[in-house]
Amino acid sequence: MCMADDLSDYLPLGDLVRRARKAHDCDECGRRIARGERYRYQTGINGSEYWCVNKCCAHCRMAQEWLSRECHGYLFEGVLIDLEGHLGELIERGYAARLCRLIVGMRQKWQRFDG
Repeated sequence: MCMADDLSDYLPLGDLVRRARKAHDCDECGRRIARGERYRYQTGINGSEYWCVNKCCAHCRMAQEWLSRECHGYLFEGVLIDLEGHLGELIERGYAARLCRLIVGMRQKWQRFDG
């Protein structure tokens, strides 16, 4: 089951690509978005009650796009969990290499193993 099935009460309001004027943390992987780096800034209302703001680095945006193609959506701050949930079914079908790269990249905060 996709986590995107829970999006029925979410209303997206804004989706911009910004250049960081100060350092931010990516809400998906926790990596530090450096000053001057481009990031995705998304806003919306969740359940007519909560204003949501999500800042996402360009690397994690690839994971969001994968979930958008496969599941027709994603939950903010739940991308890694959703990707891990899909891994088992894709291994059975025999094409999980790209998904594994996305999962490992997010877990490593997009840093190489040698630092």
